Amino acid sequence: MKQYVMDACAALAALNNELGAERVDALMASDARIFMSSVNALEVCYDMARRSGSMTQVKMTLDELLSWPVEMVYQLDKDMLLAAAKFKTKNRMSLADAIALGLAQVYGATLITADHHEFDPLEAAGLAEFEWIR
Repeated sequence: MKQYVMDACAALAALNNELGAERVDALMASDARIFMSSVNALEVCYDMARRSGSMTQVKMTLDELLSWPVEMVYQLDKDMLLAAAKFKTKNRMSLADAIALGLAQVYGATLITADHHEFDPLEAAGLAEFEWIR
C-alpha cells in the first residue's frame, strides 16, 4: 500500500477548494495510507485563525481535518526528530516542512505538497519523493 504524508499547503488546498484540491481528494479516496504531523495541522489552524480571526472557525477546521482519512501523528520519535533536524539544517525551510519530510522519510512515504519553492531542490537532488498537487 502506498504511503503519503500531507503537508499544510496540501491540506489548505483541499479545505479551501483551491487548485490541487481534486488531487488531494483523490488521494484521500484511494486505498493509500496518509499521515499528517500535528505540527502541520497547527499550520493549517494558524492560517485559518489569521484569515478569519475566529477560534470557532479554527475549531471547525481542525474538526474537519480530524474527520479525514488521515492518520494524525502527535508524537515524533527519535528517528523522526533526527531526520527533521537533518532536513532543517541542510536546507532552507520551515520547521513544519522539515518535520513533514522527516516523517515521510521514516515512514518511507511520499510528501503531498504544492510547495515547489521549498522542495524542488530536494526533489532534484533525489533527497525525497513528492506528489505535486499543482
